[in-house]
Amino acid sequence: MKTNEIALRPIHYASVSGGKDSLYMMKIILENPQKYPLDMVVNFELEIEWPFVYDSVKAIRNMCEALGIPFKSIRPRKSWDELYQKYGMPNRKVRWCNRHYKLDCKAQLEEWIKGQSCRPVAYIGFCADEVKRFKYKVGTWNPEENQDVCYPLAEEGIVEDTIL
Repeated sequence: MKTNEIALRPIHYASVSGGKDSLYMMKIILENPQKYPLDMVVNFELEIEWPFVYDSVKAIRNMCEALGIPFKSIRPRKSWDELYQKYGMPNRKVRWCNRHYKLDCKAQLEEWIKGQSCRPVAYIGFCADEVKRFKYKVGTWNPEENQDVCYPLAEEGIVEDTIL
């Protein structure tokens, strides 16, 4: 760090979808609090999930409440139906479901974080065999560095087949 830079306190948050990878990632994080400090859990609450996903997210929310970990749920500002009526069914050429729906949740999270005067560090549930998705090289993560993403599953050498 340069001497004229202000060090912002990190906020470590787990981004959970309710799917198998984020559930397994939460297990790893909670079993290793010294290695993976956790300040909050974030879920993008979409209207288009499978019913079991809602149950998984509810279980994670309840667990967070029991442990005193804040749980933040973010919904897109426009509903799936509103966007469907405007753009039609999403397909390979018309990908509004990502840009206008899912990424709106991410934008809302970034807006919220800006108001917290912190340095966000996201835990993302990518496995060790998903290296094309990584922003940082696995094995280089250090919570004291200015990295903004960590992949606990990959850091622990967990591959997709292990979770399946």
